[in-house]
Amino acid sequence: MLAAGGLRADAAAEAVNLAETVGDAQHVHVPVRGATAVAAAPADDGLLDLNRASAADLEELPGVGAVLAERIVARRTEQGAYTSLDELREVSGVGSKLYEQIAPLLKVGS
Repeated sequence: MLAAGGLRADAAAEAVNLAETVGDAQHVHVPVRGATAVAAAPADDGLLDLNRASAADLEELPGVGAVLAERIVARRTEQGAYTSLDELREVSGVGSKLYEQIAPLLKVGS
């Protein structure tokens, strides 16, 4: 964890299993104190569930900033759960290049 820069002062470290092994391309979301921690992806496959991920989770993806993360969540809120990763292309700002970069890091769950 120190190699990644350590935790912020407001991080809720107790909400994270610090002994869990982290694989390549796996993201670990550390909530701030007082926030409700929701697991966006099961630890077994390391993929981020597009239907459970918060905007903060999505911001951890390469090339995805706060505005785009909010658009991804808004599309899910307005049109219902994603049924395939291809629907991510409907979000303004997700072009072919970005889609190809982040699709391998995502899955579509219920």
